[in-house]
Amino acid sequence: MEPSRARDTPSSPLADTVAFLSTTKTLAGLPTSVLEHLARRMEARHFAPGEPLMEQGHEGNSMMVIRTGLVQVSIRDAEGVMTVLAQPGVGSVMGEMALLTKEPRSADVIALAEVDALVLAGDDFYALVKEYPDLAVVLTYLVAERLGQAPTDGLKDKVLGGYQLKRRLGLGATAVVYSAVQVETEMVVALKMLSHRLAFDESAIERFHQELDIVEQLQHPNVARVYGRFEGFATWFMALEHCDGEDISKVLAANGPMFEHDARAVVGQTARALRHVHEKGIVHKDMKPANVMINLDGTVKLMDFGIALPPPSDTDVRAAGDGLFSGTPRYMAPEQFRMVKGDPRVDIYALGCVAYECLTCFPPFVTDNFAELVQMKMSGKVEPIEELRPDVSKEFCDFINAALAVQVDDRLADLDAVCEWATPVDPALVQVAKDYVE
Repeated sequence: MEPSRARDTPSSPLADTVAFLSTTKTLAGLPTSVLEHLARRMEARHFAPGEPLMEQGHEGNSMMVIRTGLVQVSIRDAEGVMTVLAQPGVGSVMGEMALLTKEPRSADVIALAEVDALVLAGDDFYALVKEYPDLAVVLTYLVAERLGQAPTDGLKDKVLGGYQLKRRLGLGATAVVYSAVQVETEMVVALKMLSHRLAFDESAIERFHQELDIVEQLQHPNVARVYGRFEGFATWFMALEHCDGEDISKVLAANGPMFEHDARAVVGQTARALRHVHEKGIVHKDMKPANVMINLDGTVKLMDFGIALPPPSDTDVRAAGDGLFSGTPRYMAPEQFRMVKGDPRVDIYALGCVAYECLTCFPPFVTDNFAELVQMKMSGKVEPIEELRPDVSKEFCDFINAALAVQVDDRLADLDAVCEWATPVDPALVQVAKDYVE
């Protein structure tokens, strides 16, 4: 039964709890409706000085928010030596990691003074996370913030799915990426964690596995490999080949426009990757500088097949138009804006955009107005690369112009000639970019 209206007045306990939760660093920003559902399921508890709120090794069956007082978080090693990690106070969230991992508590939490806490039982925690995506987003950021970020913490070096976590590499809207080591082989990998915002969305999970299914078919030196997948922290992880360099966008930001020989090397290696992808019946659909990594040894790696079109199959029941308008507009081919299911030539168009940007540091069509961008794409009117870079060979300019043709039938049809340009990229460009980013 829903609480009476009287309980929702500004002076009610429920309203006070919601107001408090809205001021905490972790939960601030959640919609009031979500905070109300959270507050209704929380129980107030008091802890005396020295009393444990949580104990290392015990089952993680609740989450707590400290309302008053101060606590100490510590861990004990195999020899029983204690290391104090932190002394959190009012507004701190405790215990959610054990609920997510469904493993024993990784640390002790002891009251240093009189402590009042709001306690959410595990069953209520799981129900709320599934029902309210906004709360799931908070969980992703909590996990991203805590995994391997402190010099010493209860999760650094934790083993998940046979991989030992080291540090966070990146945080995006749909995923978080960590550096990790495969315990059995000591191989360094990148672990990509699906955002909790999507982890309870069946279609998002399906796309996550589709990406894995696609990349597992690809075995090429210019495509970042995938090593496996597993569940953890109430979401999914994929283990990917670790790349020690930077993506093209960062390399350009640090170095400026490339000389032709460097641009040729990048485009040639990327073309080899795309040719292999297309031979498998796959269309990448999101070719752009941020999805092309240059390693310190000069090797280019094509990444991120999150929206790729898999090979056609007899069981493909996708609705007409479903998923067709997807990608990054600045690098999308004109036909993608007309909701036409793209063939491999959409990737060739995007490669032309990338080549243009390698030489100029900006894409062929630059505007923040979407309607204007579409119009520019359809017209095909672009500042000629020959005028911007008169030092570049006719062969390279011809490739860019052919790749950027508006009409599909006028566009470059295959990448064989471009693949011949593949040579190692100058590692100095990558090192400058790494120093620039750091």
